[in-house]
Amino acid sequence: MIRTELENDVWIGDAPASAADVKALSEQGVKSILSLRAMSTKREFSSREIGVAATNAGLIYLNFALPSAKFDDFHLSAMQTKLDLLPRPVFVHAERWQRAAAACLINEFADSKSTTAEVWKYAESCGIDVQDCELRAAVEEYATT
Repeated sequence: MIRTELENDVWIGDAPASAADVKALSEQGVKSILSLRAMSTKREFSSREIGVAATNAGLIYLNFALPSAKFDDFHLSAMQTKLDLLPRPVFVHAERWQRAAAACLINEFADSKSTTAEVWKYAESCGIDVQDCELRAAVEEYATT
């Protein structure tokens, strides 16, 4: 389920598919879960169920739905505020893990003068497949706005 870990104790991966997945995150040392998907997203294991399972596993759970369109500074800043407040390590997921990875990568470099090439180099060092079309498109679209 965990796809990669960024340097600042932010873990990124697929949404938990069961209470057992949430418990496994807790056993791996995760202290909190930040969901970036909409609460209304229809899934076999809903955002609400993830929240209940997280509470039962002793984790803090926060759902902060990012808009389904492109990323913007307002929402990324709000996401960073939430990340700053959550105990680490924090596990971040979205409907698709690539969206969570893109949001975290953009957020990581938003205030720096880093080039997209430097972002990709960092992403590769974290084990992120920078050739993934969805991830690449989201980061590059934000970088050009």
